[in-house]
Amino acid sequence: MRVIPALDISHGRAVRIVEGDLRSYGNPYQWLNKFEGAKKIHIIDIDAALDKGSNLDLILEIVKDLTERGIETQVGGGLRDPITIRRVIEAGAFPILGTIAYERPTILRELAKDFPLIVAIDLKERKIMIRGWIKETTIEPEQAVSHFRDIGVKEFLITDIDSDGRLSGYLGGISLPSSFPELMFTYAGGIRDMEDLERLSNDGFSSAVVGRAIYETDLMQKLIERGWEI
Repeated sequence: MRVIPALDISHGRAVRIVEGDLRSYGNPYQWLNKFEGAKKIHIIDIDAALDKGSNLDLILEIVKDLTERGIETQVGGGLRDPITIRRVIEAGAFPILGTIAYERPTILRELAKDFPLIVAIDLKERKIMIRGWIKETTIEPEQAVSHFRDIGVKEFLITDIDSDGRLSGYLGGISLPSSFPELMFTYAGGIRDMEDLERLSNDGFSSAVVGRAIYETDLMQKLIERGWEI
């Protein structure tokens, strides 16, 4: 299983959402240097996700820099129109689509014909949330995955909203990888240590996005020491 370092950006700064509040970690490039050895980076535009601005130009600059170094990127947060999504794709990143996937499925269907997409399944008490995690949908997670699979989506990002940024650990209970073994699932939310990552791997997740544990603990060093794929 691959571990993917997370880089959330707000007002041009690297941040983490910690129990609802933004915690700043400074210059994004400073953290990219600390992710040395990673083959893939997960980048989220927090301002765009919350409809409070955009960091797209900076993010595309970062994507270009990482691509030139042979590092893959996946980009999400506020990607709600085809033009913005295509800018991300043309820059060389894999787009993570949330709100637009649920509210404008026709556009998703057209994009999925030509591009590999990642659809976000953001869960709060088993309910899928959109619009920056504030609007609840009525579709069940299994129904959503089945629907998106049928239109060509092969990869999903499952985020436990209640755990995200809390270092509370992987709580388990997510059966989507075992229900859809032909698809790829990445998990995000509260990962704190190697035990969490081992449990996620056993539950069928192909990768895990790790944020705060990399910023505030020695997890990155442990991953390197144990030879985990990053």
